[in-house]
Amino acid sequence: MRKDETRALFTPVFSSDADKWAFNGSFDEEGVICAGWTPEVYRRSGDGMLALVALGNARHESLKLEKAVVDILNLPQGWDGQDKSRMRELSISEVARGAVRDACHTFALCTVLHARLAR
Repeated sequence: MRKDETRALFTPVFSSDADKWAFNGSFDEEGVICAGWTPEVYRRSGDGMLALVALGNARHESLKLEKAVVDILNLPQGWDGQDKSRMRELSISEVARGAVRDACHTFALCTVLHARLAR
């Protein structure tokens, strides 16, 4: 898919009024904004990594999404140990499955962590 076609699909989602939660959101934003996939991420209202830091005084063993998913949600790692820095070597369907799994885990993790913060 060409970048302009992708941008046309991404921009309404990332620019919408819906709250957007992330895990290490600044990294995610850099990946989509600096690369030109969308001009903005509007209403990023929560960040699971920052919640994890706040709940653990920055002493958690790891601040990676995969580790938090295993430790807090008791789920297996979504990427099965694959090196995410080598994503360009994966098929688009593998990347898409991993991204959807990450998004679902991020939502579940943020829900749990933000509820803990509220308590």
